[in-house]
Amino acid sequence: SPTLLPTSAPTATPLMDITSAPSVAPSREVTVLLRRFNDLKEHLINRRELLESKVFITETKFGLASSTLYTLDGLLSVLKDLTTKGSDDGNGGNLMFYIGQDDDKNVNYGLVNIALFLAHATTRGLRSDSCEEVNHDLVEGKLPFSNACGQHSQSYNTDICPMADVARECPLDTTMNVKQASVGSSTAPRFFCAPKSTNPFTGYFDPLSGTTDKSEPFANAIGREDVEGCCWWGRGMLHVSGICGIGRFNFIYGLPAFKDGRPSARYNIDFCVYPEALCSDFTIPSSAFSKFPTTIDTSDIRYLFALYHWMSNIQDFNWGFWNYRERLKLFVDDGMTDDSFVDEFSDIVLDSSRDGPLRKANFKLILEILFSEDQVSPSPFDGSTNDVSLQPSPSDVSTNDISVQAMETFTDADIQSDVTMIQTTENQPSAESIQVTQQSVAPVQLPTSPRLPDVSLDPDFPDFSSTGDSAEPPATKPYADVPPPASPPFLNKVFEYSSGSSLSPVVGICVCALFHTYLLLY
Repeated sequence: SPTLLPTSAPTATPLMDITSAPSVAPSREVTVLLRRFNDLKEHLINRRELLESKVFITETKFGLASSTLYTLDGLLSVLKDLTTKGSDDGNGGNLMFYIGQDDDKNVNYGLVNIALFLAHATTRGLRSDSCEEVNHDLVEGKLPFSNACGQHSQSYNTDICPMADVARECPLDTTMNVKQASVGSSTAPRFFCAPKSTNPFTGYFDPLSGTTDKSEPFANAIGREDVEGCCWWGRGMLHVSGICGIGRFNFIYGLPAFKDGRPSARYNIDFCVYPEALCSDFTIPSSAFSKFPTTIDTSDIRYLFALYHWMSNIQDFNWGFWNYRERLKLFVDDGMTDDSFVDEFSDIVLDSSRDGPLRKANFKLILEILFSEDQVSPSPFDGSTNDVSLQPSPSDVSTNDISVQAMETFTDADIQSDVTMIQTTENQPSAESIQVTQQSVAPVQLPTSPRLPDVSLDPDFPDFSSTGDSAEPPATKPYADVPPPASPPFLNKVFEYSSGSSLSPVVGICVCALFHTYLLLY
C-alpha cells in the first residue's frame, strides 16, 4: 500500500525584498531645488502681511478687501512641486516654474518671475476675487450676454493651439449647457452657454439702468448674438480661456492622462466635457474609470491651471527677437529699472495691453515688497468681514486716479447682478506719476544681486469713492471703453500661435506682410 507522507509546511514569502542596504539619498539636484524653493518660501512668508494687504486683495463696491479665494499659502502649496519636480509638457519633456534653477547664486530671477506672475494676476482673478472670468467688455455701454463667447474681440471657441498641440484642443459640443458658478467680488451678470435650439439669441444687461433686455438680439464685439458652444470663458487665477488653454490643461492633468497612463494624471475629470469643474468641487458620474459617482476636490486647480499656463505659454515664449527668460535676466542684471520689460510683456500676452498700466504699477509695487526689509508694516485690514476700511483713502490718492462707483442692485429671474462700473478719467495719469503717501518700504540688497532702486508706487487700483449701494450712475467713460492697443489684435494672436510652432520664421514673414497691408489700409 502507498506510504502516506505529511504535507510540508508552507513557506512564508515576503511581500517585498527586505534589505539592510541604506535607502538611496535624494540627488543633489533635488536637494538644491528644495533648498532654493524653501529659501524663496521663507522670503515670501517674511513679507506675508504686505503681500496679503497689498497684492492678495480685490475690488469691491465698498473698497479694497482681502481676497477670500486666493492666499499666499494656497499658492505656495501648489508651487512647491512645480519648482522642484516640474510637470509633464505633453511632448516627453518637463516644465518647471522658473525660480532661477539655472543660476545657483542669483535668486532674484525667481523673485522677479513670481512678481510678474502676481502682477498679471492682479489684472485677472485677483481683481475680481473669482476663479471665473467676469463679464466686463461694454458694447455701446451695455454688457452682452454673448460675451461668454469672447471679450475684447476674442473668440474663445475658435482659439487654436500651436500645431504640436492641435489634438489637445477641446472639441466643440454645441449641446453643452454650462452656467457660471460665481463672479467673486464682481457684480457683473453671469456667463452661460446653451444651444441655439433653446436660446436662439441672448440680449444684454444695461449697467446704467440696471435692467436686462432679452427681447431682441444684441451682439458682442465680434458679432455673436447667441452662446452656442461658448463655454470656454477664462478660469483660474489668470483666467485662462479658450478651447486650447483648457484643452492643454485637460490633456496633462485630466482624464486623457488617466487613459494614457501618464504620471501627470491628477484629476479623473474630462474638463472638456465639464469645464465648470475647473472652479468648483465636482461629482463625476460613474464610468469605466470610476465605478461609483465620486466628488473630487478641485480647490487647487485655480492655482495649478494658472501656473501651468505660465510655465507653458509665458516662460518659454520665444518669438523673433523677444525671449521671455532672456529679457527677465537682462532686467534683473541691469538693476530692475527698465520699464520696457513689463511693457513688452503686456504687448506679447494676448489681450493685455488694455490693462498694461495697472499691471506695471502693481509689478513695481510687488518688487518693492519682495526686495524690502524683513520687517513688514501691519496689514490695513483688521480681519473683520463686516467693516472693511477703504484702501487707499480718497485723501491719499490723486483725484485723477481710476475710480469705481457702485451701482444700484437689482434681481433678475435668471441672473443675479448688481454691476460695479469701473471708470477712468480722460487724462489717466501714467503709472510713474502715481505717488504713495504712506511710508515707503525700504529696499534691501539680497546676496549676490543688484539692489532694487527706490520705488514709491501705489498699485493702480481704482479709488473707491462710494461706500454704499445707491451711488449715482457714473458720468464718465467706462473702463472697458479705453482705447485699444496700438498694435492690431491679430498680431498678438499670431504671436501666441507661432510661439509654439516650428514654422516661426515663415509665420514671421507672413506677419510682416499682413502688418504692412494693415498699415496701408488703415
